[in-house]
Amino acid sequence: MSWAFRNDKARRGLVRFVVRIEQPFTICEKEGFLEYIVQYLQPQYTSISRHTLKKDCMSMYDEYIKSLIEHLSNISYRVSLTSDIWTSISGASYDDMSLLEWWKSSSTQYPVLSALARDVLAAQVSTVASESAFSTTEKIVGDYRNNLSPAPFCMLTCL
Repeated sequence: MSWAFRNDKARRGLVRFVVRIEQPFTICEKEGFLEYIVQYLQPQYTSISRHTLKKDCMSMYDEYIKSLIEHLSNISYRVSLTSDIWTSISGASYDDMSLLEWWKSSSTQYPVLSALARDVLAAQVSTVASESAFSTTEKIVGDYRNNLSPAPFCMLTCL
């Protein structure tokens, strides 16, 4: 069977590329990027706008969230999600700081990130030392934590 170019697969691949290496949505409109893709990789590629790329990213995010929720609702064991909150050096007082309130008030400035923060931070989590959270995968999956299949493990690691 011969290989055939499919623009829909190219767009999904672009989403994965942008998310994995944290590129701005505007990369898809940059002249150098388009020249490289069209001249050297695939002349049939149809360029998209940054708005379309953003919609594609959010659609893929929604797909992953639905898949993760479906998988987690069908398991018979417990899962613990951990997070670590980093603070910025802004001189603000953190005594009465609510992270969800901050993201809500900053939603006009960071609309996509605030939506992601709302989805992730609203989940109940347990806390661990930052050294444990950022150590090797041995701490994530070990002798006593090996019940997850590869797909949900990747989804949880991505969160």
